[in-house]
Amino acid sequence: FDLSYVPDVDIKIIEKFKFLPIKKSANSLYIVISDPTSHLLNDIKFQLAISNISLLISEEDKLNSIINKYLQSK
Repeated sequence: FDLSYVPDVDIKIIEKFKFLPIKKSANSLYIVISDPTSHLLNDIKFQLAISNISLLISEEDKLNSIINKYLQSK
């Protein structure tokens, strides 16, 4: 996964909610998350002031590994 394509989203929000943004437009954000049933989606929408979030699902351990690499690169 090429981390250079990750949209600019506050690192603290990524750490807190354990997701990885992969594409952002005016009103939409595409994220990778491990639990699509999570109540955190509303929190993410609120924190980022984005009305539409599209989900891609990943295994939790793989997602955490990629998030950690991304956070270390910042």
